[in-house]
Amino acid sequence: MSERLLLATLLAERAHRHQTRQSDGCPYLIHPLRVAQLVAEHLPADWPEGEDVVIAAVLHDTLEDTTLSAEQITAQLGPRVTALVEEVTNPSLGKVDKKRWQVEHATTLSRGACLIKMADKLDNLRDHLQTPIWGLRRTQGYLLHAREVVDRMPHSSPALRAALDQIWAEGVIRAADGEGPALDPHLTLEEWYADLQPAG
Repeated sequence: MSERLLLATLLAERAHRHQTRQSDGCPYLIHPLRVAQLVAEHLPADWPEGEDVVIAAVLHDTLEDTTLSAEQITAQLGPRVTALVEEVTNPSLGKVDKKRWQVEHATTLSRGACLIKMADKLDNLRDHLQTPIWGLRRTQGYLLHAREVVDRMPHSSPALRAALDQIWAEGVIRAADGEGPALDPHLTLEEWYADLQPAG
């Protein structure tokens, strides 16, 4: 592990120290480390910026979910890492507006940001299949939305895409309120967005 990657891991550990995953209650840091591992495993050999992409994967949720600032990341790891983290950070919007923004924003992502996003989606979808935290329909909508985001990305990792496609085609959700396929062919994104709107 390089000194910069070690520093990024320490920054992420401090930033996420008191956070846990909703799915299984494990320390939140495990998620960005798994995402970074996926990114490292699927980096093209000719990417000179490869280390920055792995480092940004370690920090990909810090700007959105912690008090770590872009200025702090830049000061310790440089502007390229900060730019990548900012690319994959969601804005402060309502639940449905944020989901719509993610779909639209996907078309603008750089190849490094696409790789981070694909790895992030894969790790999250695996979590949702293994330990669903919502009911069946909401989880199916989440997986449908993830596919729409990935479909719109201008760059792709064939291996990560294949792993995601396998989940969408063969995954089974075992939720508290029922069991069903990863994708419901009758559920549309607009219907799912309507489900997410607060009652009243």
